[in-house]
Amino acid sequence: MDDILKQILNELRELRQGQEAQGKELKELRLGQEAQGKELKELRLGQEAQGKELRELRRGQEAQGEELRELRQGQEAQGKRLERLEEGQGKLHSDLTKLAVHVEGEITEKIRGLYDARGQILDSLKRIEERQDRQDERLNLHWQEIQVLRTKRR
Repeated sequence: MDDILKQILNELRELRQGQEAQGKELKELRLGQEAQGKELKELRLGQEAQGKELRELRRGQEAQGEELRELRQGQEAQGKRLERLEEGQGKLHSDLTKLAVHVEGEITEKIRGLYDARGQILDSLKRIEERQDRQDERLNLHWQEIQVLRTKRR
């Protein structure tokens, strides 16, 4: 039973570590998005300064549009991934709750069995002690008879 609990605890630790790693990854992605957002702002400022070079500005804007689409797709993908993680956490919580109830039921059953076995052992021990007491009484009676017989012989 201890091994099962240890295994459950190990799995819980691994799941927590996985969640922490995913949290770090999300944080890094957010930082990357912020950096890309800053980069986009810098590009826009540069395009305004290059008003005379309208063609290059349009090309840059088209490139930025593509980058924005990719960022939106990345954000959507991250959103879906976050949703899956949240669903997984909910399922994990549900599974852990079910497991806890199951383990608790098993433990309760086994403890009840131990108490029943203890009661049977105590009853058996009591019967053995009672038999021993009767044997001791019979032995004392025999001993007394032997003493009486020895005194009669003398």
